[in-house]
Amino acid sequence: MDYSEIFTKNGVIILVDGILYANNAGTLIRNTSLLGAKSLIFSPLDQDRISKIKKKNKGYMLKGFTKFNNNYHYTKTFIKSTERYSSRIYLKTDIHFNLGVKEVLNSAIENDYDILMLEDYVEADIAFTNLKAKKLMFILGNETLGVGKEVKKFYDAGYIKPLYIPSCLKGSTSYNVANAGIIAMYERFRQVGCEK
Repeated sequence: MDYSEIFTKNGVIILVDGILYANNAGTLIRNTSLLGAKSLIFSPLDQDRISKIKKKNKGYMLKGFTKFNNNYHYTKTFIKSTERYSSRIYLKTDIHFNLGVKEVLNSAIENDYDILMLEDYVEADIAFTNLKAKKLMFILGNETLGVGKEVKKFYDAGYIKPLYIPSCLKGSTSYNVANAGIIAMYERFRQVGCEK
């Protein structure tokens, strides 16, 4: 696939790196679509996070993935479930599954996207962050393990900016991944309104 096709137009792209639950994916699709997301990209878990989940005796959590050519991919069942949970409300949003994180990030960088990673360990309060860039990407990680090593490499290299959503229970827990994505998209909507 030519990844650059996804990045040719202005707007918001959401990269979801290794989400486990179809209900979270569907909720994210439905609500961020309503707030103007142009594309959502669901990249599967990497081997490192797969191993961590298996070690914690939570192998059953991997039922949404299948192994193909030594890589994990979302199953057709998982993808169909996201359609059910999203009530098929996509508006004009493109949905992509099983794209490689490295290739997606390289294409975003080549096409001058501002890239922001939502994680609970970064310090950049969303309330004081300018989200008005014409080309913007939000990155969300796995429900329990966060983003994978590939995203962290790009972050450490300075290609990705941090983004943090504060709460009244700072340090003890974090937002559900779907809710974090919705809050980020709402703040973008609040700053720029509906985009055409």
